[in-house]
Amino acid sequence: MSRLREAVLTNLFLLFGVLPGLVLAQDSTESTATEDSTSATTENNRPIEQIIVTGDEDLFVLRQRIRLTEENIFKLFNANNSADKYDIVCKKIAPIGSHIRRRVCEPKFLTEMRGQNTRDYRAGSNVLFDKYDLRRAAAADMEALQAEIFALMENNEEYATELARYAEVTEHYETTRIQQLNDD
Repeated sequence: MSRLREAVLTNLFLLFGVLPGLVLAQDSTESTATEDSTSATTENNRPIEQIIVTGDEDLFVLRQRIRLTEENIFKLFNANNSADKYDIVCKKIAPIGSHIRRRVCEPKFLTEMRGQNTRDYRAGSNVLFDKYDLRRAAAADMEALQAEIFALMENNEEYATELARYAEVTEHYETTRIQQLNDD
């Protein structure tokens, strides 16, 4: 359990940090055999042999699996946290100097703080903060957010299971990515 908890805690920063979220998720398709294929027989009443081929998973599929897992975690967290300001909201934005949109997930209080800072700056009453200044200004809320995460992880089995699943999926992605890079 301590290894699992360590993996979950390691991924919490990536998951709930104010960094662009990993664009990863879950693929719900699985290779399954139907009842008919397992009970099928040839004309001589001999069972038909069944061969299951499992190929390498594509990195795109693994990223989709991670993204869906993140969405499940955020949905559970948003439904069970103590205040709406701690809700995690994801959106696609294009960073300054780029037209390529990226998925960014952050708590509502940080989004609202950035908006207020921008309004104050345009009105001439404040200095425009960069992302590091915003994090420093939101330190108390970030600590409260971490406390919410840990409390929910301790008290909600479904949330803890989903976090563990996220740790497994991201670890599998990294292992597969490194393996595919080394094979090339």
